[in-house]
Amino acid sequence: KANRCDDDYCLAVRTVVPCDSTLSGCVPPESVDANIAPPADVLGSGISWLREDPHPAPPTEASDFEEPRRLVYQEVELFSGETYVLSWWDLALDFDGVPTVSLDDYGVLVFDENWTVTAGDYLVPSGSTDPSEEEWSPRRELTFVVPATGIYRVAFQASGDSTAPGSVAIANAQLEVTDGVGPSVYEPVEASRLGLSTTCSIGRPETFRSQFDYRCAGDDCYYELRNGLTIDTHAANIDPGNPLRGKIAVGNYNYRHLNTALNMVGTGVLDCSEAASEGCFGSGYIEYTLHHDAYSAAVIPHDGIPEYFNFGSGAINRGKGLATERYITLPIGSADAALLQQPQTTKTEFMGRPLSGVYRLRIHDTPTLDWQKLEDIQLVLNYRYWSRVQSEEGL
Repeated sequence: KANRCDDDYCLAVRTVVPCDSTLSGCVPPESVDANIAPPADVLGSGISWLREDPHPAPPTEASDFEEPRRLVYQEVELFSGETYVLSWWDLALDFDGVPTVSLDDYGVLVFDENWTVTAGDYLVPSGSTDPSEEEWSPRRELTFVVPATGIYRVAFQASGDSTAPGSVAIANAQLEVTDGVGPSVYEPVEASRLGLSTTCSIGRPETFRSQFDYRCAGDDCYYELRNGLTIDTHAANIDPGNPLRGKIAVGNYNYRHLNTALNMVGTGVLDCSEAASEGCFGSGYIEYTLHHDAYSAAVIPHDGIPEYFNFGSGAINRGKGLATERYITLPIGSADAALLQQPQTTKTEFMGRPLSGVYRLRIHDTPTLDWQKLEDIQLVLNYRYWSRVQSEEGL
């Protein structure tokens, strides 16, 4: 989204298709269609070229614009008191899309809904005089604290000097909540803004718990997983490094839910010492709500080429997650299997839905929940799938 023009220039935003950086002589052509390699050792190549052109006759409605001009921006909802970090890479380009050295700066700004600047910076982009050796910048960072919950606009300006045109490539912009340790590994996303990372780190329990936000809706307070858990069965089948390989039966088709259970890992997660009644000691569970969003879920037919369908959103409302100080292993032990076979624990609300999708989790708070004792959460999935049947040998 952009308010592109002022009295002198219009901002053009082009998506760049990078050339294959594994090939020698990866030289961008001297044309208005930039073709450059992405930053090295970065997963994904979401590159945009911001290029301003002279515009001697701006649209008449330009005088009615109240927001700043010559910028491209995205609207996002941010929450009061949270610390966010915006990260990206930059590369100076000339007006033909060829890497160059620039002394002109560009702007990165965060506006509130009234177009008041909340955070921002102006930087000189990295560059090179040799088109075959693009010199992307180190990863840039802009950290800021949100003063009030609301809609904010994250914006880039091709030129920090309003009197001169700008030309710069911006790669892999990512906005996320941070705990002060900087941005996480860049995760490429498509139009859905949902992605599956193959570089998840195994952190400490406190790092795991930090992925949840505490919220209340009336009398119902809960811990909500900030970023949904994405399962992509197609990616697991084609990517040898995918973390789901070994977790699901790859090489098969049409993965569908049968039933689902949740297990809370940790000692003393359920604390009955201050419970209102002794019934707490006979209740080895914590309530949760799990949504399964499958608006564009991949279903894999026998040819292995995924087809995408809208299954909407399903939910397990107020399910009972095990909180009996167990860790479910595979194969599942007889004692754990007996617990998982109980209808209060294993839920069938997702039966028939595809395994692929985004899972959004809430853990409902109660006086007996000791959140600081929670170390992990296990999602136990029982599912079915199709396998290929060969009618003749060799076919």
